[in-house]
Amino acid sequence: MNRSFGVTQERRLRTGDWVILLAAILICLGALGFYLYSERKADMSHEITCVFLISAVERSAWESEGENWIALGDRLRSENGTVVLGTVERIEEKEHVRATVRKGKPVWESHPHLIDLEITVRMQVTERTGDGLRAGDLRMAAGGRGSYRFGRYLAPAELVALEESDS
Repeated sequence: MNRSFGVTQERRLRTGDWVILLAAILICLGALGFYLYSERKADMSHEITCVFLISAVERSAWESEGENWIALGDRLRSENGTVVLGTVERIEEKEHVRATVRKGKPVWESHPHLIDLEITVRMQVTERTGDGLRAGDLRMAAGGRGSYRFGRYLAPAELVALEESDS
């Protein structure tokens, strides 16, 4: 029996050892490349101001209960209430107009029992290349329609304008 204690033998790297070493180097380089690529596509955060239009709200209901539905400083949430999108900054009442024919000519006239609400909301959004602006998981784009919770008021609304805020 030949036992050598404390004596080291010189051992050369075999083909399998080189393959394992090369695979480890490739994995490290791949991880570094993925990190650099994802950093390049990182989300950019913006503060924007959005104007939502809620059309055809009953004037009498708004005048009697409106302050209980929406107030300045209330949060705007997604339809199911799980995502906070922003904060209500301004509420403006507008006449609700409709197209009508008078004496054979089309005219716009205001509806006596309905109003439109323009609600300005300040929100924090993220911008990802090719994906647009997102507040939470919702894509925000002018002309987009959806149902939102303005304070305690759930209503279908159209996003009529958005612009980057001066902050």
